[in-house]
Amino acid sequence: MLTHPAHPVPESIQHELVSAYFNTKYSVPILELDIRIGVENIRLQEILIQYQVDDWVFITAWNPLSKPLPKEENKKRNIELREDLNVASWTCFDALGQGDGWPAEESFFVLGISLEDALRLGKKYEQNAIVVSTDEHIPCLAWCH
Repeated sequence: MLTHPAHPVPESIQHELVSAYFNTKYSVPILELDIRIGVENIRLQEILIQYQVDDWVFITAWNPLSKPLPKEENKKRNIELREDLNVASWTCFDALGQGDGWPAEESFFVLGISLEDALRLGKKYEQNAIVVSTDEHIPCLAWCH
């Protein structure tokens, strides 16, 4: 189970939820990129080199604290997140998180964002976790709470 070393799984998170995060495919269609937790990704490495960044996050505002909301409410929340990302001028791509048994969640793949800023946004939008990178550039989860 690969989580960010500074952000271990909180005791309050149910095992089933942790498994759901690890079984989700995090996709960025325009970049032809599919991310899996704990799986080295050559395409991701190429993108980081191309954009000359080390830091990135895969984040959404959908379903705060993993409680399903109506699609329109989720879309509204993601519009607000997009505005926050645009204000900060990070390079941002539309993305999708597709988990087993969950509807796809509209998300963002953001380049050049620090872990600190990514966690701040994750907390603001009440996410349990965000997808980031280890120092070895392996995708992992960072728990927001």
